[in-house]
Amino acid sequence: AIQKKYPDLPRLLCIAQDIDRKTHIKWNTQLIQYIQNSGDFISGVDIHYYLFNELKAANAIHPGTVTIKQGQPNEQLDKAFKTYIELYRTADQMQLLVGYLQLQLPGKILHCSEFGDKEAEYWSNTVANGAHLFMTFCINRNSFDVLLLHNLIGNWMWAARRPVTKLDGLKTDDNKLNRIPWFAIQLANELPLSAKQLSEGIDINSPGTYYYFFDCAGDPELRPELALRNSSEVSFELHFVTGKYPYSSAGATGFWAKDSDPFFEVDGIDVVKQTNQLVIPANSFGYVKVIVE
Repeated sequence: AIQKKYPDLPRLLCIAQDIDRKTHIKWNTQLIQYIQNSGDFISGVDIHYYLFNELKAANAIHPGTVTIKQGQPNEQLDKAFKTYIELYRTADQMQLLVGYLQLQLPGKILHCSEFGDKEAEYWSNTVANGAHLFMTFCINRNSFDVLLLHNLIGNWMWAARRPVTKLDGLKTDDNKLNRIPWFAIQLANELPLSAKQLSEGIDINSPGTYYYFFDCAGDPELRPELALRNSSEVSFELHFVTGKYPYSSAGATGFWAKDSDPFFEVDGIDVVKQTNQLVIPANSFGYVKVIVE
């Protein structure tokens, strides 16, 4: 009756995210079998995807609440964010889960109604966290009909757009500020679906406009090698977010203590044009538009 009355409304069942946990394996195996036996009735599956188990080592060494002084590093955060970056780059299994579902449920649609990191207050609204969110979108978006970030707008400290606080060090007309997750989503949505992940080398065979996305959070400056064929002129337009440290932020974060300095370091997306040599700024994420003539 539902299928007949609402033929265009997706009918989804919730899949479990952990492909290694016994209870999740059992749930998914039985769910997939049911969907396979139901023909066209079930349109696909929905996932809530959070990195918690994957980030346990980073969560364990995060200092919790820290007094932040403008322009000054913090050794505890240096260590925690180095581990955080290593883990989200190596332990995130979203791509494996997607591959598994595509194999088991060919032709079915995938939704991810929310994804993010836990503990959210430890990582959100930082350069490193923005890089993780950005790369999650860029790498996985072609596999999903819907891919949504948790808490885009709200009063929580990990919301992408939220009210101004005293520690932000500035005011706005509507008392709201965009944070780094907002910039990450904006950058991802500026990219065409054909954009590729940047590597240490770019090989281009013909004139045209090409897009590459990158994650250099916590990393030094990157100078990719460029190999041009049948072309002689090239220019670059970088769109990126950067800060002094991987934990640099757009105002207050969930781990700032109340006696922290009020300031707003990462205030938006930078756009820089370059010619001849492409230089990706240290501790940044974003994309480069390559124009070859």
